[in-house]
Amino acid sequence: MLADDTALLVLGAEPDLPWSDGARYLGRDGDLLVPTTARPRPAAALWRTALGAGPGDLCVLTPDHALVAAQPAPATDPEALTPYARRAER
Repeated sequence: MLADDTALLVLGAEPDLPWSDGARYLGRDGDLLVPTTARPRPAAALWRTALGAGPGDLCVLTPDHALVAAQPAPATDPEALTPYARRAER
């Protein structure tokens, strides 16, 4: 899970993800996460290179943001999500 002041990214299997009105859901296009309602142009592999993503990096592309980061560790303890939930409430 990654978050900033305007966005929250939750990764997981489809049945485990929460539903939220207004959320943008992402799917994989190769090694790039993109909105399920869009397809990147040029190709996903070119975006990863242009954004400087290395092997194993998480790479997300939306119409408003691009994110390249190390893959976050899985949060299996619900208490580990508390800081992100508080930040999202602001």
